[in-house]
This record gives sequence, structure tokens and C-alpha cells, in this order.
Amino acid sequence: MNKLKLLYDVVTTMKAKEVISGVLQAEVEKDQVSLFSIQNEFEKNLSTGKTKAKVTASLDFEGRTERPDHHSRLGFGSHEHPHADFSRHGHFFHRGHHRDLRGGFAKMAFALSMLNALQIDEQPDQTLVMTLQSSDLPAEMKQLLAERINHGGLHHHPKHAIMKELCSLKDFDSTTTLILNKNRELDKIIVTATGTQADPQGASHELKAKIECSFVW
Repeated sequence: MNKLKLLYDVVTTMKAKEVISGVLQAEVEKDQVSLFSIQNEFEKNLSTGKTKAKVTASLDFEGRTERPDHHSRLGFGSHEHPHADFSRHGHFFHRGHHRDLRGGFAKMAFALSMLNALQIDEQPDQTLVMTLQSSDLPAEMKQLLAERINHGGLHHHPKHAIMKELCSLKDFDSTTTLILNKNRELDKIIVTATGTQADPQGASHELKAKIECSFVW
């Protein structure tokens, strides 16, 4: 099966949708104790950018417990200035970035290694299960992935402690699963990640994270 053609078909199908709705759930555990969980029931109009969302979250970190709820937020995430991003980056080639060909090739190599590691399993009902495991990536790509994750933790505000926890993992391993129906629509996306972390006293802790997004068609 042509992986690139399949991904193109999925992207084209999803792009043609007027409305995308579903449920996003995520949870982070440390030593089998929940640190953070969230459930977001969403509906997004891709033409207007308007979003309806019902969000329920729970945070239990360093003795602090918070459970903020946000219900039926209309208009959240609308795009009134579709060209804002272009105006911000429109002078890309005037800032010397065109000389960074090596960085560009590194990104291409990373994307191609992920495509090569992608596994596709066709079910009897014509459902397709696409799986990408970080353990299947080449050694240099695993190192690059770990560096990007750790680098991300340096740019978060101190109050975003959960993100800093996740971005300081060692022995990082992840699995991403995409489930497609016979119409090449995304039915579900599941991402799981595990790793270890050492505290200031040198003790090791196990962190697990799971994100699952189910779409309703």
C-alpha cells in the first residue's frame, strides 16, 4: 500500500469537511497516580473557524488540586485574520534562513524516517490501522526526537509544570495510532508515551501519558 498516497487521501478527505466534532481525552500519570486529566467535547466549523467546546479538567500537582470547567464556549478559536501567520513570517527568505539548507534537509529526513517507520494494517471491515512507534525510528532520529521534547520544556512558563515534567523525560518511548474507516476518514487518534524522570534527590519516577481523540461523523 502506498503510504504517501494514503496520507494524501486522508488529508484531502478531512480538508473537505465542513464540520469536525468529537471528544478529546488526555491523562498524565506519575508513578501510577494521576497528575492531570482533561476531556474536551468539541465541534469546529472549518469554514468559519467557530468552535463549541465543553472542557472538563483535573490537575493534582505538588499538593495543588484544581478542577476548572469550561462549558459551551462559542466562537473560541475563530480565525478572523487568515493571513496573519503569513504576514508574521512573510520575510522568511530575507532573514538568512534560506542558507540553512542543512536544517531543512534534517527536517525532511526526520519526516521521511517517520513515513518509513509507519505500519499499516488493513482489517476485514476495510478499517485501516496506522501505527508509528518511536522505537522503530533510526537511532539518530530517536535522539533528535528526544532533543526536541527536552528543548520544548525550556520555553514553558513556570506555572506549566506538567509540560516541564513531560519535557524532561528519559528513556522516552511513544506509540501513535490512527484508525481510519473505509471512507478514509479519521475515526480515532491514540498517542501513548512513557518515560522515566529523576527528582532532585536522584529517585526515579515513571511517567505515562495518553491522548485519545475520537471523531463523530
